[in-house]
Amino acid sequence: PIIRTTVLDYNETNAERLCVIIDPLLRSMLGDLSERRLALRKLRLKLILDDKTDLDDDLLPAAPTLDAKQLMYLVHLRLESLALSAGVVELKMHATGVPATERQLTLFRETPRRDHKAAERAFARIRAELGNDAVMHARLHEGHMPEAQYLWEPMKEFLPAQPDETKPRQLIRRLYKKRIPLPPRSRHEPDGWLIADLADGPAEETLGPYVISGGWWTREVTRSYYYVRVKSGRWLWVYNDHKRQRWFLQGELE
Repeated sequence: PIIRTTVLDYNETNAERLCVIIDPLLRSMLGDLSERRLALRKLRLKLILDDKTDLDDDLLPAAPTLDAKQLMYLVHLRLESLALSAGVVELKMHATGVPATERQLTLFRETPRRDHKAAERAFARIRAELGNDAVMHARLHEGHMPEAQYLWEPMKEFLPAQPDETKPRQLIRRLYKKRIPLPPRSRHEPDGWLIADLADGPAEETLGPYVISGGWWTREVTRSYYYVRVKSGRWLWVYNDHKRQRWFLQGELE
């Protein structure tokens, strides 16, 4: 099930203002349903009131849908019809989905939750206030070492995302802006290899080494890279600099 919950800063009785709060939550839920290739069949709206009572209502569209405007119209009608004994202090929403048709999924993608024009205007304001170099994007670059395989350059055009739905979701290797020196510690010590915070625990699994060498034309560099899973479940990307004889944390997998 898709669930959203929000606690209000103050009790609210106005249906219009409640709709303003509900709208982004509902659109977020529809996005999750779309990713699962589902359409909303039933929306359960629970209002927790300031007098410790609550109201439960089920909203059923005429047919399973991903149309946020249609659903918000139903939400507004239902809120207008309610006689609240006190102001709303908490909202809980529960969406039930059924398999969506390809047409529904296509229409949802054609009307995304994010306003592309609004994003362009926001970036324009940032450039005007902080300079054109304030908005950058990464571009792949042909380089041998990992940190040389991308460049940052000013973003002149804001292109919408074009995800490829035919490929399964993959892990992303995140590179830190600056590598983090690790303390000189043996991987085979009795208490385990502590790479990150104590809360993450010691290393439990190691994949590697993957050796990269280069720079012989200027200053030779040889590194042995490892993927290390720590007790908390995080996968860290570390390497041993052979010349410096020191370990560094360069990134992690997400």
